Amino acid sequence: MRERDPRPPHRQRPPLPGGGYYYELTPAYLALPEEEVRSSPDLIAARSMLYSLALNATESERWYAVLQEYAAGHPDPEEHRLAESWLVYLDISLPHRGSTNLIEVLDEAARKIQTERLVMPEFSVTGGQPSVINGSKDFCDWTRDDQTMAFQLEKHVGEVLGPYSKGLVSIGLAESLFEKGGNIYKVLELANRGLMETMNGGKFELQFVGAALVARVYLVTGHPGDSVKTLEEIETRAQQRGVRRVVRNVRAMQSRIKLWQGRVEDAVRWMENEPQDEIHFNVLERYCYNTFVRVYMAQQRYDKTAQILMRLRSYANMEKRPWLQMEGDLLESIIRYRTGNPLWKTELTQVLRRAESYHFVRLFCREGAALLPLLQELGCPEGVDEAYWQEVLGKTRAMAEAYPLYLSTNAPAALPGAVQLSERALQVLRLQDRGLTRSEIARQLQLSERSVKYQCEQAYHKLGTSNKVEALAAARKLNLL
Repeated sequence: MRERDPRPPHRQRPPLPGGGYYYELTPAYLALPEEEVRSSPDLIAARSMLYSLALNATESERWYAVLQEYAAGHPDPEEHRLAESWLVYLDISLPHRGSTNLIEVLDEAARKIQTERLVMPEFSVTGGQPSVINGSKDFCDWTRDDQTMAFQLEKHVGEVLGPYSKGLVSIGLAESLFEKGGNIYKVLELANRGLMETMNGGKFELQFVGAALVARVYLVTGHPGDSVKTLEEIETRAQQRGVRRVVRNVRAMQSRIKLWQGRVEDAVRWMENEPQDEIHFNVLERYCYNTFVRVYMAQQRYDKTAQILMRLRSYANMEKRPWLQMEGDLLESIIRYRTGNPLWKTELTQVLRRAESYHFVRLFCREGAALLPLLQELGCPEGVDEAYWQEVLGKTRAMAEAYPLYLSTNAPAALPGAVQLSERALQVLRLQDRGLTRSEIARQLQLSERSVKYQCEQAYHKLGTSNKVEALAAARKLNLL
C-alpha cells in the first residue's frame, strides 16, 4: 500500500518522478505483477510512460485506458483526484503523442487544476537534453510563430509546469532565435534572462539548456575556450547535485567541441568510456548517440554510424520528431557523399526544403567543414529560397573556416620530425590549447599582445600550418602538447 500524504488532497503531489527519470527505474516497474500495478494509479501511469519511452505506443495507450477506468470507477475522492492528476500529466508528457495540440491540452489541464484541485507530478520538459526544442517533446512547430506561442504558453506554465515554468519561455525563445541564425546579442540576452529566472526556484535541467546555449554561441563566434569554460561550470554544478544525465550530456557536448578542434583522439577516449548498449535503445540517451555518430564519422567507421543512425531515425519517425529526422537525414547525406552514394543530393535537398519551413540555419552550419563541400557541389536546389540558401551557405562556410579539421577525412600532412619550437612558443601553444585568448596569454606570461602574436606566427610557420586549429592538431601529432 502507498503511504498516504498527510497534507490535504488539493496540496498533494503524486510521489513518482516525471517522465525524464522513469527510464532508470524500468526493471523495477516492469517486474511488478499486473494485479499490483492495477491497484495503484502511480504504477499505472508509470507503465503508460515507460511503454511510450520504449516506443510501444499501443501498450502505452492501453495502460492509459486502464488509468481512465480507475479514475472513473473509484469511489474514494482522493484516489479519483490522484488518478485524474496522472491522466493530465500523461496527456501533456507522453512522448509518442507529440506536441501538435499541446496548447489545447495545456488549456484543459489548467482548467482541471483550478476546478478539480489537481496537483501535477514533476515534469521533465527537457529530459536532461541540452535543448528545449528537442527536449522531452519536439517543439519545432512552435518555432514557426515562436512569439505567439510564447505568449500562449506563459498563460499556463506557472500553474501546470510548476518550477519548470521559471526560465522556460525566455530560454525557449533564445534557442529558437539561435537556430534561425538570429542576432547573437539578442540570443545571449534572452538566454541569460532565462538563466536568472531559473535561479529563483527553477529547475537545474533548464539551467543546463541555458548554459549549453551560451556555450553554442561562444562556439559559433569562434571562442571555443569560453564554450569549454561554460560547460565546465555547469558540469561542476551538475555533479554537486548528482544529476547524472546532465553530466553525461555535458561531457558529450565537450567531446563535440574537441571534434570541432580536430582533437579526434580525445573524443574517441570519451566515447570508449561511455556505456554503449548494442541491444537496448534508450531514447533519453539520444544526444550521446548522436555524438557517437560524429565520432565514428571522424574515424571513417561508417558501418558503426549506419547502425546508430538507423535506430535514431527509426525513433524520430515513429515519434514524429522533425528535429531528429532532419538531423539524422543530414548526417546520412554526408555519409552517402563520402561513400560515393549519389542519393546524397536528393536527401540533402529534402532536408534543406524541410528546414527552410522553420528557417533553421544552425542545423547545417554546425556541421561546418563536413558539410561545406556538399553544399558547394549541390548549389541552391529547386524549391529552396535563394536568400535562405545563401544564409545557410555563408554560416556553414564561416564554421568551416573557424574549425577546418571538424570530421576531416584528410589527416594533417606528415610533418618533419625535426620541428623545433622555442620554449616560449610552446608555452603559448599550450595555453591556446587550454582555450585562452591572446590577450589572456599575454597577461599570464607578462608579454605584450604583439609578442604573443609573433610567437603564434612562428609556431604556425614551423608546423606548416596557417591557423591555430591546424597548429594545435599538428602539435598534438608530434606530442608537443
